[in-house]
Amino acid sequence: MHALTTSRLRKQLTLFFMASILFLGAVITASTGSRLLAIFKSSVHSNLIKQVENKQLAIENYLHRLADLSLQLGSRSGLRDLLASYDQGLVPLETLQQFSTPRLRDATQRLHELSGLILLTADGQEAAHIGVIPDRDLWPAIPGPEDPKQYGHYGVVFSPPFYLDGKLYLIVISPIYHQQRLIGHDLLCFCPEHLQSVFEEKSDLYSGTPFLFRGGSTTPILINGAELSPPGGLDPKSNPHLLESLHSLSGSGGIYPYPAMDGQPPTLLACSRLYDLGWYIGVLHNRAELDSYLKKKLQPVFLIILAVTALGGIIFYFLARPLARQVLVHATDLEQMNQDLAKEVSERRQIEQHLLTSEQEWANTFESIDDAISILDREGRIHKQNRAARQLSGSYSAVHRKRADLRNLLPEDGQPSELFQQLLAEGKPVESIYSDEITGAFFRISLTPLSVHNALRGVVQIVQDITEQKQIEKMKSEMISAVSHEIRTPLTAITGFVEFMLENETSADQRQNYLEIIHREMRRLNELMNDFLDLQRLQLSLHAYHFAPTDTLALLKETLSLFEMASEKHQLVSQLPDQLPELSLDANRMQQVLKNILANAIKYSPAGGTIRVNARSTDQSVFIWVQDEGIGIPVKDQQKIFSRFYRVDDSDRRIPGGLGLGLALVDEIVKAHQGRVWVESTLEKGSTFFIELPRHPEREPQDAAQRI
Repeated sequence: MHALTTSRLRKQLTLFFMASILFLGAVITASTGSRLLAIFKSSVHSNLIKQVENKQLAIENYLHRLADLSLQLGSRSGLRDLLASYDQGLVPLETLQQFSTPRLRDATQRLHELSGLILLTADGQEAAHIGVIPDRDLWPAIPGPEDPKQYGHYGVVFSPPFYLDGKLYLIVISPIYHQQRLIGHDLLCFCPEHLQSVFEEKSDLYSGTPFLFRGGSTTPILINGAELSPPGGLDPKSNPHLLESLHSLSGSGGIYPYPAMDGQPPTLLACSRLYDLGWYIGVLHNRAELDSYLKKKLQPVFLIILAVTALGGIIFYFLARPLARQVLVHATDLEQMNQDLAKEVSERRQIEQHLLTSEQEWANTFESIDDAISILDREGRIHKQNRAARQLSGSYSAVHRKRADLRNLLPEDGQPSELFQQLLAEGKPVESIYSDEITGAFFRISLTPLSVHNALRGVVQIVQDITEQKQIEKMKSEMISAVSHEIRTPLTAITGFVEFMLENETSADQRQNYLEIIHREMRRLNELMNDFLDLQRLQLSLHAYHFAPTDTLALLKETLSLFEMASEKHQLVSQLPDQLPELSLDANRMQQVLKNILANAIKYSPAGGTIRVNARSTDQSVFIWVQDEGIGIPVKDQQKIFSRFYRVDDSDRRIPGGLGLGLALVDEIVKAHQGRVWVESTLEKGSTFFIELPRHPEREPQDAAQRI
C-alpha cells in the first residue's frame, strides 16, 4: 500500500513537475519569442528604411548630374553672347535660330539620354528645337526673372517624371544668364534609363514595389513601380488608405502600415523624402511576406526552446538561459550592424556631398580664371576648357581656326600642335610667344605635362593675353625715343653755342645773342621736362589737387590777359558772358589747361589769324572753347592727340615739335575735375577745343594726395 501511494505520489509529483516545467517553458518561450519578434521586426524596418535611403541617394545623385549637364549646356559663351544680343534687340530671331540649332545639335550628340531640347528666349520664343519634346501641358512652369530662388537647390526646375508611349521622361528647365541677367532657358527632355533602373531593382532580402510620389498632391503617384514589375507586384494606386495617406504626407518619411483593401494584401510602406523637390521615394511591401520571413528566422529558435523545455527543468534551466543569451547577443549584433550601416551610409553621403561641393568650388575657380586653360589627353583631345578658353576659341571664326599658325594657340581635338609634340618629345614644360598679325594681339602659351606615378596622363595648356604688357613695353620704348629726341635738339644748340664761346673770341653783342638763344633753349628744355613730370605725378596721384570755389569768369579773363601780347600776328578775341557760375576748381591747374590750349592755338596758326575764346553755362555744366584759324588736325588723329607722346605728323608743314605731353596733361587735369575735353577740326581751316566742367560734381574732390 505504501509503495502504491509512493508511486502515485511520484507520478503526481512527476506530472506536477512536468506540468510546471511545461508551463514555465511556455512562459519563457512566449516572453522570449515576443522580445525576439520585436527585435527582428525593428531590424527589418531599419533595413527597409536604409534600402529606401539608398534609392533616394541614387536618385538625388542622378538629378544632380542632369542639373549639371543642363547648366553646362547653357554656359557656351558664343551662344550665350548671341542670345544676349537678341535679348537687347541687336540681332533678329532668325539669325539666332540659324546660329544656335547646329551648335546645340553638336553639343547634345554625346548626351545619350537626351531625347530633345528647346532653346527659349526670355520672351518665350523658340531659338532652337532639337529632337522630340512632349506637349506643353507636360512642361513644368518656367520661372520668371523676378524670382531666381524658384530654381532651388539644383539650380534648375524639374518636371514630375511621366510615361509617354511606354517610355519614362523627365523635363529639365535650365536658366541662361548673361552678366547676372536672365536671357533665356534651355528646356531639355531626358529618357532617364538610370532612374527607371532604380525602380526596377529589387531587394535581395524582401520583395517590394518601389514608386515615386509627391506629398500633399491630389494625384500623388509619379512613377508606379508595379507597372515595371512582373505580374503579381503590389499596385499602390489600388489601396485607398495608402493614397489618402500620401495626400497629407509632409514629413521626411518613415514606416507606415496599411490594412488589406480591394483584393490587395496588408502592406507596409517605407519612404524617404528627396531634397528640395517635395518628392518621396517609397517601397511598398507585402506584410504577409515580411511576417513569413520573420517566422522563418524565428522558427529554429522556438523549436530549440521547446526541445530544451521537454528535456527537463535542470537541463532547461542550464540550456535555455545561455541559448536566450546567445540569441539576444545575435540580435544585439544585428542591431549594431544596422547602426554601423546607418553610420556608414551617413558618412558616405557626407563624403559625397563634400566631394560635390569641392568639385563645384574647383569648377567655379577653374571657370573664373582669366587665363585660357585647356586640359588635353595624351592624344591631344580636349578634356576640359574654362570660360576664357572657350571665349578665345569663339573669338576666331571657323575659317580662321584652320590657319596653321593658330594650332598652338587653339587646340583641336586629336590634332596635336607643334608645341604639344615638342612636350611629348622632351617630356618637360614648353613655352612660346604667339603674335597675331591680323589682330595685333600677343599671347604667352605654356604647356605643362600631367603625370601620375611618372606616367604622362595629359597636358595642361595655359594661354595668357600679354597684349597690354607688350603695348606697355612699346610705349616705354617710344617714350625713351621721344624724350631722347626732343631733349637732344635744345641740348645740341646749348652745347654748340657754349663750345663756340669757349673756343672763340666773341663780341658783347654776339655773346648777348648767343646767351639769349641758350636761355630760350633752356626754357624750352625746362618746359618739356615740367610737362613730362607733371603728367607722371598726376597719373600716379602723387600731386595734390587743391579744390576751392573759384570765380570762373575771373580765371578766364586773367588767363587771357597773359596772352594779349603773345604774338603780333594773332588777334585774341574773347566772347565771354557777363556772368559764369562759381566752380570747385584747382585754379592753378585749370589755368595750366587754358594756357596749354591757347599756346597750341598760337603755335599751330603760323600764318596768324583770330583766336576766339567763348564760354557759356547750363544747369548742369560750364562750357569753354577756344577756336583758331590754323592748320587743323586730320580726322584720324583727333581721338589720339590726348594720348601721351602722340604727335601729328607736321614735318611737311615745318611746325615746331614737342613731346606730345601738353594735351595729355590737359586731358588728365580735366578728368580730375570730372569733366571732359574734345576737339573739332578741319584741315587748313582751324581747330576748336572744347572743355566741359560739371557744376555739381558726383563726388566731392579730395584735397589730399592719393599716394601709392
